[in-house]
Amino acid sequence: GGGNYYVSFTKDEDFRYLPVGLEQKNDNRIILLAKLLQMKNPGRQVIFVSNDVLPRNTANACGIKAEEHKYVHVERLYAGTINIELVECKENLINRLFKEGLVSAEDIILASGIKEELLIPNLGCYLSFGQQSALAIFKKGDGLFRLVRGFDEKTKAKANFIPKNAEQIFAHYMLMDPKIITVALSGPAGTGKTTLAIDAGYKSVPKHYELMHIFRPTQELGEKQGYLPGTLTKKFEPWTTPIYDAFDTICNFKKEDIKDSGKVGINNREERVNRHVQDLVSAGQLKMSPINHLQGCNLRDQYVIVDEPQNFKQEDMKKIASRPAGAAKLVLTGDPDQIAKAHMDAKSNGFVWLIDRYKGQEEFAHLLLQKKVFRGRHAEMANELLG
Repeated sequence: GGGNYYVSFTKDEDFRYLPVGLEQKNDNRIILLAKLLQMKNPGRQVIFVSNDVLPRNTANACGIKAEEHKYVHVERLYAGTINIELVECKENLINRLFKEGLVSAEDIILASGIKEELLIPNLGCYLSFGQQSALAIFKKGDGLFRLVRGFDEKTKAKANFIPKNAEQIFAHYMLMDPKIITVALSGPAGTGKTTLAIDAGYKSVPKHYELMHIFRPTQELGEKQGYLPGTLTKKFEPWTTPIYDAFDTICNFKKEDIKDSGKVGINNREERVNRHVQDLVSAGQLKMSPINHLQGCNLRDQYVIVDEPQNFKQEDMKKIASRPAGAAKLVLTGDPDQIAKAHMDAKSNGFVWLIDRYKGQEEFAHLLLQKKVFRGRHAEMANELLG
């Protein structure tokens, strides 16, 4: 806490205080300034702070202590789920849970012996008693475990898309719960984070929210492709592909859907998905924007998805988290291990920082998705063998 900012300058002739041969460039001028301050204040320690290794090494060679700029590091991210085995039961709590849809926290704690401090609000709980099992969400404010139901065969037959496993069922519940206003889904590629988030928004608009607003980064992989012509919407198109892919999975258009659509030009699945997404945009139910334009946006009463937030600094994440208003819901989907920017890592980026800071809030839920169901063995090998 606390401190002062000063603006100071150096002169070319001051470079005589640094080792011979150092180029008179900006980085070295900062090091020179640190050297002058050190000479002027021999009783005080002067520290040169930078995330660049080369200037830090140069500063050390000049006799100046150098440190990396350190964000808050989150050593271990909580998974958002827990296994609870019921042992001491006077009655079958699993049966009661299925019958009544809820069981008191007191009964579960007494039957399992679990420490109460381990029970975080909106924790996904795998409950077991003998050969029986059930999924439940812990609602700390209500003092209850609420049943999380799976999907019966009739629902599976009718639905185009349903969650594939217990992890995804938990995620679906959290995303559809209006009392949870911020949801973070983390995990490696292929676990369904973005698809689950968009599916919940698709089902909730316009019934519960005015529109679904999806923000994505414009971070490029490999060399930059340079200037893109056209409007902002046209420029952003290359980064909307994952959104269209998600709608393809969610809508799961069959050949008969395409054949009976009655619209000219819709002669294959890709065109059908594209037209469907554009219809949602035209109806004002869907908006897709680059994350660069989030600041200043009116996100009141919207279902907001921020995809790939792991590349944001902590101060940027604060700006993102403060934008939704009214009855809005904020959903963050990302992989902390897929960092595309220097000076950040899986423990210091804004995404994990928010998850750690929001932990314990009644209106927040985090879930680590680990089971890959969409991309198969390719994603598994990449994540396991390529670090």
